[in-house]
Amino acid sequence: MNRALRRILCIFFFMASLFSCRNHDPSRVQTLHVDLTWHTNIETARENAYWDTKPVLILFTSDWCGACKSLKAATLTDQQVALVLQKFVLVELDIDHLTNGQANRKLMEKISKKPGWIPSTIIITPWEKTLDELIGTLGPVEFKKFLLSVLDKWITDIP
Repeated sequence: MNRALRRILCIFFFMASLFSCRNHDPSRVQTLHVDLTWHTNIETARENAYWDTKPVLILFTSDWCGACKSLKAATLTDQQVALVLQKFVLVELDIDHLTNGQANRKLMEKISKKPGWIPSTIIITPWEKTLDELIGTLGPVEFKKFLLSVLDKWITDIP
């Protein structure tokens, strides 16, 4: 192909791409929204996990915890993280809750390597075998990687 024809084709494709961008309407872009259900009762969550054949993700938090609020606001609301979270039965347990705080702390002591540290994300099987634990907070990309690695463990652990 000669140089003149190549130039004409390049100019044609460049102009075509410009015109296609002009008609782009950003208001027509669809955003993905994932609704997640967070349980506050571990027994209900474990029962659901058993019947749905899913691992249980327990998030131990407290109202006064700044890192907990950051994790919820920045990481758990990320749409890519939310897509992966759909593969879990989700439970949020407040360790300082007026009525359930003591029971939540006892559960944390039972299944955590570092009880009392929050935020703690502990992933268990429906029969309470701990698959993995994360103390503290991560950004969305790292948290998603953590969740995916736990799902790999879960697949090999299903009886």
